[in-house]
Amino acid sequence: RLSARKGPGPSGAFPRRLSETGLFADVARQVAAPGVVEYAVNASQWSDHARSRRWAAIPGQGVVKTKVGRESHERRWEFPDQSVLVKTLSLDREAGRPESARPMETQLLHQSGDGWQAYSYRWNEAGTDAELVPAGGAVGEWTLRDARETGGVRTESWRFASRAECLRCHNTWAGPPLAFNFEQLLGNGAPGEAGRLASLGVIETHDDLSALARLSSPSDETANLESRARSWLHANCAHCHRWGAGGAVSLFLNYDRPLSDSRLMDVAPARGGFGLTDPRLIAPGDSWRSVVLYRISTEGSGRMPIQGSRQVDPNG
Repeated sequence: RLSARKGPGPSGAFPRRLSETGLFADVARQVAAPGVVEYAVNASQWSDHARSRRWAAIPGQGVVKTKVGRESHERRWEFPDQSVLVKTLSLDREAGRPESARPMETQLLHQSGDGWQAYSYRWNEAGTDAELVPAGGAVGEWTLRDARETGGVRTESWRFASRAECLRCHNTWAGPPLAFNFEQLLGNGAPGEAGRLASLGVIETHDDLSALARLSSPSDETANLESRARSWLHANCAHCHRWGAGGAVSLFLNYDRPLSDSRLMDVAPARGGFGLTDPRLIAPGDSWRSVVLYRISTEGSGRMPIQGSRQVDPNG
């Protein structure tokens, strides 16, 4: 028998412009509306040189509640229905000059009451507003000034992921929110962003958080090198390569998993060695035999990650 479906109604009224979402008091200047809180993460995902800013919008007097479980996918914050997480990605229109940055894409995760849904908005050239990208995604191109390129310019091709592609990474086992979690918001030896958000009443705290893993910034040269490397892998790869998340190779790259359980060190590759001599996923002390390093260093066949970026992160 069929029964009436509970949850959200038709999506036809979903805002077609970023200005219609109510998230920003001033869209062009990215000034958040009252009650929308900006936050920062420990380890930002590599997005082809793009800069990112993030906000959280929790409806009414709602609060994000802490859930602590034994497995990593059970340790998370639970969001009230209609919560929205926001990320704007901007590119420097002149390489190396942050003041020249212009927004290209704003991504939303919406807790609709029937799970998380993903949407992207494409900014207009004037930088005044952004239009909802079709469900199947889109591709854009920008001409940027770059003194390192022949002629002083380069063309940047940008992929706006489809809604299904977004949820491939923002999956149940990894989040779905990938940046609003314990690993990204707990500070190292300090309350960090989690403490600040708790003081604002956005999230609730919990007494049993001290033993949880927290990422380091990969660019923080004062941090432990292994922690920085594992944090990079977590932010860029672990949403697929963790238990249950659907990665084609059974690796566990999430930071909270012991390195000894990662199936990464001195393990022969299951999907090709790319001509490397006696290859291993990671050959300790021998980068020339390490397939993982090859995969993140190439823009050709076999590149990883397979979505979210197209260019190599040299620092990564």
